[in-house]
Amino acid sequence: MVGIEPEEIWVGKEVRMKKEIKSKNKEYELLQSKYKFLRLDNLTHDSMVDEDKIKVNQGVEGDGE
Repeated sequence: MVGIEPEEIWVGKEVRMKKEIKSKNKEYELLQSKYKFLRLDNLTHDSMVDEDKIKVNQGVEGDGE
């Protein structure tokens, strides 16, 4: 690396590291949003299943009276 000062090398490495960190942060945020969506979707599904169970139980009790 003729003609490149050590400071320039460090600046280049710092720039690359900052870009990599920014990229990893975006990747992490994407994974986090996917997890949040899947978690909320799962909670919604569980809630609907519980609601169906309540309706079925109420229907069974109502038929027996």
